[in-house]
Amino acid sequence: MFHTRTSSWMLALLPLVLVFAVACGGGSSPTPDPDPDPDPDPDPTPPTSVVYDTDPFLLRVQEVMVPTTPTVGGGTPTSFSIDPPLPNGLTFDAATGEVAGTPVDATPLETHTVTATNADGSATGEFRYVTGIALPPQFASLRPGFQAESVVENPDALKAAKMTLLPDGRILYIEVDAGQIRVIDSGGTLLATPYIDLSSFTLGATPVTLINGNHQGLFGLVAAPDFNTTGFVYVMLSIEEAGSTNPRSVVLRFTDNPTTNQGESMGLVLDNLPTNTINNGGALLFEGSGPNMFVSCGDVANATNSQAGFGTTPAGKILRINPTVPAVAPTTPAANQSGTFEWVRGVRNCYGMAQHPTNGEVFFVDTEGMDGGTGFDMLDELNFVQETKNYEWGDDPANPTIPGADVGFRVWESLAQTITPTALAWHTGAAFSTTSTDSLLMASYNDHRIRQFVMAGSVGNPSTRVNLDSVSTFAELNVGPLGNQPLDVVVDAATDEIYIVLFSGIFKIS
Repeated sequence: MFHTRTSSWMLALLPLVLVFAVACGGGSSPTPDPDPDPDPDPDPTPPTSVVYDTDPFLLRVQEVMVPTTPTVGGGTPTSFSIDPPLPNGLTFDAATGEVAGTPVDATPLETHTVTATNADGSATGEFRYVTGIALPPQFASLRPGFQAESVVENPDALKAAKMTLLPDGRILYIEVDAGQIRVIDSGGTLLATPYIDLSSFTLGATPVTLINGNHQGLFGLVAAPDFNTTGFVYVMLSIEEAGSTNPRSVVLRFTDNPTTNQGESMGLVLDNLPTNTINNGGALLFEGSGPNMFVSCGDVANATNSQAGFGTTPAGKILRINPTVPAVAPTTPAANQSGTFEWVRGVRNCYGMAQHPTNGEVFFVDTEGMDGGTGFDMLDELNFVQETKNYEWGDDPANPTIPGADVGFRVWESLAQTITPTALAWHTGAAFSTTSTDSLLMASYNDHRIRQFVMAGSVGNPSTRVNLDSVSTFAELNVGPLGNQPLDVVVDAATDEIYIVLFSGIFKIS
């Protein structure tokens, strides 16, 4: 009886016990605690590569580099490190891998290992750079990867104008107004004694003096291709006799004396070339290994001279001569001008010519300047020289008389009218890049620039060589002092080094 009564009471409490047990989570399989260290990357991926977009970077002392951040393959990094540390002036961002700053010191090729890291691993790559020396104050800019240094400067502004490299490492340059040719020895020292002083001298039995100022003075200089054998140096200048009579331009030849570093044995190559206060030309260029030489004569401030026959005047022409002493000019141009003095006509004021070192192509620049109300096309030009061609200066644009077949190949015209191109040089080495090793460099006086023309078409094919792949600024000089205008650009084919002549001095780019 007692047993039955107790069992009934327990059965009455059973539902309450079950409810309590469920509410309290009872039982043998409780819910597990949360993971105290959950994995945020269920598919772990470490960085796999670190690549900067340039190798090596080409920097320059005192110039702010363009900040650069690497591209990382694989997983996203959470931090970066670099070894060894960057030098003074450059900074490294450990969060992004960015390199930035302004180099303080010139360096050879430097290599730093950059490591990108996340929780799953790391990867490494290289940041490499070269830092060139600071630009001279005359330079506003120079293409990355090149450096410029002073060879000689003229604090007294003697107006260096044209230069020529001698095979033994010496440099000759002209001081246009002083009438002197100066020599820099192979060690880079400007010698106190002039190579030649042409401020006044005797031509035959006649005393003459240099005419300087404006476009006159010394304006052409070249060494013979066979200089090692002959020692010949040629110069073009404007002179007059006593009482300011018989003003004219002449081409003279000297023989080098390497012992005294002076030019001797003067000979008259070409006489009675016209001269004026402007537009006298004066570019000298040997045709290949010689013996012929090109001589440019400006229109001497009279556009019609460029279309007149040589029997009338050599002005406005590019002449081709065999520079013997003496040389005798023909009295009239021949129908086929090969072998005579006149090579092309229709030239206003050619300051620069250049011949391709392997295929013989000749190009020239023509300075056309401001319109002045003539109505002629006044855009400065780069032209491809072809025998007997006419480059149209001096022809009346309202009544043209030049047959189309006679018109020369114009490669480029300036977009502005007053750049005044002064010099031209071929650069066929690999210094620019493997894709632009066939380039012309052009100096321009009024806008203080050195331009690079990357040529198009097949080398030696006139029908395609009048085209360009690109035109860009290679260097720009600071606008300001008179001395910063570029007058000459010369390429050392043996070293790929480029020389720029300013009125204030000579600078080497490497």
